[in-house]
Amino acid sequence: MKKRFYGLWTGKPVAILWVVVLCCACHQSLHAQQEYRKVSDSAAIASLIRTSMQIQFHFPDSALALSREALSLSRQAQNNRYIMRALIAVGACLHNVKADYPAAKVYFLEALAYVGKVPAEGRVLTRLYNNLGNAYMAENKYDTAVQYYFKSLDVLKKEKKADTQSLMLSYGGVGSAFAEMAKLRLALHYLGLLEQLALKVGDTGLVAAAYTGMGNAYGNQKTAEGIDSAAKYFRKSLPLYLSLGRKGYAFMTYLSLGQASVDKGQLELAKRYYDSALVLDRDQAFSNPDFFKGVGGLEYKAGHYRESIPYLKKALLLSKESGSRQNRLDILEYLTGVYKELADYRQAFAYQSDYVRLRDSALNEEMVHAISQLEVRYRTSEKDRELVASKLQLALAQARLSRNQSLFIGIVAAVLVIIVSMVIVFQKQRLQLQKAKVSEQEQRVEQLKAVIDGEERERSRIGRQLHDDIMVELSIVKMGLNALPIQYPDVKHSGSYTNLVQQLDHTSRKLRQSAHNLMPDALLTEGLVPAISYFCNNIIRMTGLRIHFQHYGHIPRLSPDMEISIYRIVQELVQNTIKHAKATNTLVQLNCREHILSITVEDDGIGFLPGHDTTENKMGLKSIQTRLKALNGMIDIHACDPHGTSVNVSLTIPAPDEKI
Repeated sequence: MKKRFYGLWTGKPVAILWVVVLCCACHQSLHAQQEYRKVSDSAAIASLIRTSMQIQFHFPDSALALSREALSLSRQAQNNRYIMRALIAVGACLHNVKADYPAAKVYFLEALAYVGKVPAEGRVLTRLYNNLGNAYMAENKYDTAVQYYFKSLDVLKKEKKADTQSLMLSYGGVGSAFAEMAKLRLALHYLGLLEQLALKVGDTGLVAAAYTGMGNAYGNQKTAEGIDSAAKYFRKSLPLYLSLGRKGYAFMTYLSLGQASVDKGQLELAKRYYDSALVLDRDQAFSNPDFFKGVGGLEYKAGHYRESIPYLKKALLLSKESGSRQNRLDILEYLTGVYKELADYRQAFAYQSDYVRLRDSALNEEMVHAISQLEVRYRTSEKDRELVASKLQLALAQARLSRNQSLFIGIVAAVLVIIVSMVIVFQKQRLQLQKAKVSEQEQRVEQLKAVIDGEERERSRIGRQLHDDIMVELSIVKMGLNALPIQYPDVKHSGSYTNLVQQLDHTSRKLRQSAHNLMPDALLTEGLVPAISYFCNNIIRMTGLRIHFQHYGHIPRLSPDMEISIYRIVQELVQNTIKHAKATNTLVQLNCREHILSITVEDDGIGFLPGHDTTENKMGLKSIQTRLKALNGMIDIHACDPHGTSVNVSLTIPAPDEKI
């Protein structure tokens, strides 16, 4: 019995069973080890990423090495979730402490490809969007940067648990972008929110970042008050950066304080700031265009013209690689002034020409952007018209089907069909007549628009010729006149020489004003209200006529054709007042209510006599009436009591969501 019992567990079938049991046990053990290894690897990768982010400002090389190791491990494990997080960590190290912005952007864009494909926490998404905003800020693409910062804010709004750190970074990013775009009110709003949160949680680094952003916002206003405010905030941020050991940020703050001191004429103070920056980080100084621009500008302002040239040329070379357009404009302006002072007018003219081309390229880019927006609107309207046409064809097909079916009805139905057909024919004839009238009206309007467009193109051509050719030639003449006292010192005391220089300045101002009137750049970039305000202020300076400009209601941006026509109407009315009214006060008022724009130009001049022709020949309103016909507007002219004239123009403008 014992032997038989033993044989049950030692025979061949039983041996095979034992092998199967052992294999299953080994497989389960191996699977458990693999699962444990996956969990262990994920924990290790997460630890590497977390450590990298914590030490990046203090040990940048180690932080970069840790984040790259995390990326390598996550790629080996084919863990997309951690690949995305590791890409963000590598990009952050390259951007924040290595200042290698192009390389950082490559990692951020690769991480962006994983959004929506792998589960990602809100903190990870906001970090990615904020870093992308920072990358585009480094490329001076502020509009794109703002879009990513607002994406980060959208994610934060959906989160149930508040992520204060990410919220502060988003506020700081969008505020800094608006600061670079010279939108002071918006910049101060978001940077103020950052300051409040950072003070609340005790984040010294972000408090300093808020002060830096506010300083940049005020500094970009290019006014004396703005420079003073900018310097105040830079002085508040500097000790905070130094206490945290953030050399890169402290270095840039020294440069900002140096530039503000140069702009204010405090040259000794500016030199101390630039020396401090050089002592703090010599390597960064010798590769930074702002440092060379600042030192070159300091030498130029101090009258050391030849000494400033090497610094400014080095700054120009570096700025072409990593500087902003505004930075290059400032450097070119310095170089023009330097060579002008050295009486090297050929070089001065060359740098001034480069300045004009670079400045005009910015305007062209803005115009291309505006044109692309109009093209999008045009294509959208074309699609809408195609959809309406399709619906109309479907409706006509259904009507024909219904009419064919009615042929099988009796005599009464046949009579009804004949009557309906007669009505349809009558309606079609009436519609055709209406269409013909509308077509004729549209043709007249298009002809008027063509005339106006031709006039505007000619005005623009003449304005640019005045600005780009004649103004440059006058500048060269003035350079030559300014150089005469160097060769002939006695001429400086000649009254004729002084009168000639003053007359040349007066002529230059008149030409510049004429060029602006012919080609109102402010209208394209800022809209009706700023452009008309600028025009009125110029008239006040040139003529002494007191113009009171008022505007009520929200006046949206309109199509370029409509804005230029409205601007020309106001311009013509004010010029009529100057020519004919003999007035001392003029009111220019814009009022927008329920898509009706009213324009009033009223003066206290001599008015006009009853019965006199006040339409075209006497008051020069032919151009205004031509434009109003194209805009379907109306004009009303009447005398004021006891004297003066009031002109009222009204026209319908599109709603904000209406296609124009």
